Amino acid sequence: MTARRIAVWITYGFSFVLFFSAPAIAQQNELSLTFGGSFSTGTTFASVCEALPTCTLTTNGVAVSPGFSINADFAHRLMNVKAASLFLEMPVLASPSRSGPGFLGNNDFSSVFFTPSVRFQFAPGAGISPFLSGGAGFAHFSGEGSATPWATQFGGGLDFKTHLPHLGFRVEARDFINGKPAITNLGGISSGHLQQIFAGGGVVLKF
Repeated sequence: MTARRIAVWITYGFSFVLFFSAPAIAQQNELSLTFGGSFSTGTTFASVCEALPTCTLTTNGVAVSPGFSINADFAHRLMNVKAASLFLEMPVLASPSRSGPGFLGNNDFSSVFFTPSVRFQFAPGAGISPFLSGGAGFAHFSGEGSATPWATQFGGGLDFKTHLPHLGFRVEARDFINGKPAITNLGGISSGHLQQIFAGGGVVLKF
């Protein structure tokens, strides 16, 4: 299943829960959907030698193009005190189309990250509540081939309350780092990992 289809199903699923779920009294669960962009920094690739063995291999910076992304996150509250709350969350980040530094053919690729995490929410009862999140899981890349390397994510953001008790807004930034994807589209990368930074905003449903 491509990242584009996964993103569509995430949107449909969130819409279903938003309109048809029955609100619970304790509001121990959250479902968020944020939209934004992903971009990569510090990516390098190895130059190609045309006159071996006289040339010296060097590494150069290379641009992996930014792309539209959707982050869907289900979270369950494990602990709640006045100053902070602890959540177990299941974020899924889908990037339907980005372009890598491949040398041949179509360089477009898609990616999906699943990184179970813990989230610390500070001042959960306030109108603006900051949070920090961190976890690990895997990523799946599709393009000229497919690969599923390890992945980690660290990030944070702000939650904003509204006059509706079950609805809020969120802005967030998450840093995803994964092992080098073994696909042709990203074959020129010389580093052992790829970094993708997601920044976006959206809505939070509490139930």
